[in-house]
Parts: sequence; C-alpha cells; structure tokens
Amino acid sequence: MNLTQTRLLELVKYVGHLYTFSIQEDRPGDIDLLEKILKTFDGKNRRLPSVLAESLGVQCERYVLRCRWGGIVRICSDILEPRFTSDGQCCTFNYARWKDHFSSATENFIAPVLKSEIAGWDFGLSLLLDARAEDYFYQLLPMVGFKVVVYASTDFPDPPSGGAKEVLVEAGTESYINIGAYVFDSKQDVEKIDASKRVCRFKNELKSRFGGRYSFSDCIMDCRVRDIVQKCDCIPFFNPRPSGLGKSQCSLEQLKCLNHFQSRWWGMSPIFEADASYPPDAFKEIPEGHLDCDCKPTCDNIDYTVSTGFGNLENKIISWDKARNALTPNPNHAVLHVYFGSPVVMKLEHDVQYYWYELMSNYGALCSIFLGLSLMSAIEVIYKFSRRLWRKSKKIEGIPVKVRPVNEKLISFISEKDPQIFCPQIDTREIGGAF
Repeated sequence: MNLTQTRLLELVKYVGHLYTFSIQEDRPGDIDLLEKILKTFDGKNRRLPSVLAESLGVQCERYVLRCRWGGIVRICSDILEPRFTSDGQCCTFNYARWKDHFSSATENFIAPVLKSEIAGWDFGLSLLLDARAEDYFYQLLPMVGFKVVVYASTDFPDPPSGGAKEVLVEAGTESYINIGAYVFDSKQDVEKIDASKRVCRFKNELKSRFGGRYSFSDCIMDCRVRDIVQKCDCIPFFNPRPSGLGKSQCSLEQLKCLNHFQSRWWGMSPIFEADASYPPDAFKEIPEGHLDCDCKPTCDNIDYTVSTGFGNLENKIISWDKARNALTPNPNHAVLHVYFGSPVVMKLEHDVQYYWYELMSNYGALCSIFLGLSLMSAIEVIYKFSRRLWRKSKKIEGIPVKVRPVNEKLISFISEKDPQIFCPQIDTREIGGAF
C-alpha cells in the first residue's frame, strides 16, 4: 500500500474508536482501510488492539513529574502503575488486583496496598502532573487535563457500574480531593438468610465467577461484557475478561455492533441499523437502556465519598519537599492532592431485624395488651376445655356405682331424738391461730 506518513497518521487515530465505540470517519472507507492494514501485520493473533494501546497509551513517567505520599517524596514508578480501566490505560495507585480480568481462582488476587495513617492533605498522595497538550492525538475529554477516578482497591475501576467517583482536574490548577467513607458491615447471622430475602451478596458468593471477591460494581461490569460477547462475539481489549470466556479482542470490524450496543445502553438510537456484521434481530429482546443482570449490592462494603476544591496554580516556583526539587510551573502543569480529611468514618451495621423468639414475644405482648391474653391463659383454656370434654365423655359412658340401701327408720329416729346433731356448735376457744 502506498500511503504517506500523514495519511497513515490520519488512519491511526481511528484506533481510538475502540475506546468510544464511535463509527464516525472523515472519509468513507477509512476504518475498513485501517482494519485491512492491521490484519496484514497482526495475522490471526487478534491482539494488535491491546498491543497498540500499550504502545500508544499513557506512560506514567511522562505525565507524573513528582510524587509524595505520607509527607515523604517517593519515586513515582514505585507507587504508580499503568493498568487498564474502563477509560483505557491509566496510571493507578493502590490498585490491589494482580490481574484485570475476572477469575474463579482465589489465590494471589490481592496485592499489598499503602494505607494512610494520618489525615490531612499534606500526608496523603500529592502529584505534580503535566498534561502535555501538544501530545493530544485522540482527545476523549473536551478539556486539557486529567480524569481522576476514586474506587475500591479490589474493584475494576468502572464509573458507569456505580462503584467509582470521577473528578476532572484541569491544567493550570491545584486541586484537593477529600475522601470520606461509609463502612457497611453485615453480621454473620445475615449470611444464613437467602440472598433473595436479604437483597445483598457476600464477597465469598459466586466464587465460580469472581473467585471470592464479589462486588456489585464487578458484577455489573461482568454482565455488560458478557452481553457484548453474546451480541458482538468479542471483548473490548480494555475490559476485564469474564471467567470461562475465551473470546478474541474486538477489532474495527465490530465497531458497528459495539456502537449499536452502546446506543442501547444509554437509550439512544444507533447511527446505523443492523447489517451483515451481526444478526438483524440481535438486539430486539433488549429493553431500551437496560441490562438483564442478576446483581445485588455487597453485604460488606466500603462506599467512598468525594468532595473537591481547587484554585489557580500561580506562576511561581512550586516547592516540593521543603523547597528542594523546586519547579517553575507552565500552563500544562497541575497539582493534585488526594487525602482522607477525617481520621474516623461512619459504620453502618446490617443485622437481622427479628429473630423467631423476638417475633413470638412481640406477638404475645400485643395479644396481652389488646385481648388480655397470655401464654398461661392459653394453657388454662386448653386445660379447662380438655377437662370438660373428659368429664362429658365419662358421663356418656356411665360408671357403675354401688349404693347401700337407706335405712329410713334410723334416719327418722336420729332426727326426732336430737335435731341439732347435724349442726354441732363449736367453741371459738377450740380453734387455734391468730386474727
């Protein structure tokens, strides 16, 4: 192919469409031409999108000039690492997952993380950033600056799934991100209740999909990727690979399918209708803007809150570590402080509302108040009723009794002789006791 360098650069920018699922092109056929070029170099490996993203993606040492953690200047490469997120490759801090994909394996999942022992912006994470506006080739945001995502260290960073908070940091500013947290803790007795009734899942559930690290955000992400695989038969290179799926990475050939799929997520009309690249009725059963996911909130969870403040970065020397390594800022520079503003957090407990014996006690108390009943009263009623039935049954059966004949002469003789014999008088002095 006879292509100039300028023309080739015009085509390479369409690799960015694999992030946004856009199908817009300056000239008709540009995307197909780039796909043909990529196939020539990649062959059947189908890994070129991720290889290009890693080679053309962010390099932390170019965009992060200085780092400070816990009040001590650190080497940035020791605490920052380039990893894939829902926005592509980013520089991550305290990302505890060894691997980006979802796995059923539980071993070697959690990496060590740094913990802040003192609250305050000067003991958190401070970064001196360089936006390098001259290097912008495929701009995702309508600004020159950075996107900061705050999320749980064991979750895949994906703001649309609800488990991450986003903050935009513009070049030429000094930004402060104050992090708070709510700890949601469930008692052990809650785990004995069925998940459909407690309306949450513990981290050790669904081990076959998440390896004992379940979270609501990861479940939504896993569901979304599985739907992409079902409809488009591929996985976007920057998304985590669900457990048990070995599909290839999405290429430019699947852009129309991905665009249609994303339009359904957000309830928008796709730019093009279905064509031969995927079945015409592939999306008919999907409601507008909805995913069919059986995901429940996490029973044990930490929800982070974010409050921000910022100001203009003055054109003066930035002192870094007590005036050492001082720098003169330029319009592309930005200073970022991420920290915990308070040493305490709010803890919410999730417990069983009523145990069976408490429910029985409450019902008994209510009956006693309004009906005058108690458990002893119920036992007495049963006793009286059963005794009455027993007596009645004995009368019905009839018990033979021997009666001696009455001597009428003796009765008349006694009554005539002493009429008071049946009512004798008793002297009170014969009765012992006190009154």
